[in-house]
Order: sequence, then structure tokens, then C-alpha cells
Amino acid sequence: MIDTGKYTGHTPAPWDKLSEYCPVGSIDKQLIADAPLLLAEVKRLREQLKEANDVIQYALEMSSDDDSTRVFEDYLEVIE
Repeated sequence: MIDTGKYTGHTPAPWDKLSEYCPVGSIDKQLIADAPLLLAEVKRLREQLKEANDVIQYALEMSSDDDSTRVFEDYLEVIE
């Protein structure tokens, strides 16, 4: 898993001008320019996974049905 904490304090987007100084192709420049947006998306998705995990944990604690419990436990293994 990527440690997104090591990017704390990065130069905020847009990076369009920053990529002009790099001797790379146009697709690479676009990737460089979009890096802050990609990082923000990773953080957003991780937060959603954490929230989903919390909901599943709660449902697991509330479930008394063995079949449901197995489904919840299987799901938790997938998202962790």
C-alpha cells in the first residue's frame, strides 16, 4: 500500500506549469499534472473503504445468522 503521508505538504494542483520544466512526453506531463488529483482520489477511496469496513463490522456484530456472518467476514477479508 502507498504511504500517502509522505506527500504531505506537496505543491497543490495545478501542476501544468511545473510539468513544462520536465523533459518528458505529453502523456507523462499530464500524469505529473494530475498527480495531486490522483492522490486526493486515493485518500477519498481509502476513507470510503474505512467507512464500509465500519458498517460491515457493525452489521457483523448485530447479525445472529451464520450465513450472513460468513458473508460479512468474507467481505472484510477482501477489503482489508
